[in-house]
Amino acid sequence: MDNVCDAETGQCKCQSNYGGLNCNKCNKGFYNYPRCDACLCMPEGSTEEKCDPITGECHCREGYEKGSCDKCSEGYYGFPDCIKCDCNMEGSTSTSCDNSGKCRCKGNFGGTKCNDCAV
Repeated sequence: MDNVCDAETGQCKCQSNYGGLNCNKCNKGFYNYPRCDACLCMPEGSTEEKCDPITGECHCREGYEKGSCDKCSEGYYGFPDCIKCDCNMEGSTSTSCDNSGKCRCKGNFGGTKCNDCAV
């Protein structure tokens, strides 16, 4: 931190990752004061540039895994788009699918979403 402050406003000149009147907090996009590490939020999956000021956890959109929002959460596929698997619950073994969107089907079911009869 620079200890140079404006004589009229009292605002100190802060390094880019610090903010506040006395550079005593992290700026938007940084967390973990006093270190003020950069947030690692993936723009494709996060709702905003900033992260939790203490943990660094990003605010993720639906379908993106907590943390850095850098992969699809369970039940979604195809990062960076993270499309809902939409598996037929009657015919599939879970709500998850593979990276192509194909659900895991029970014995007598088939098709991408497990909503067809197996042949």
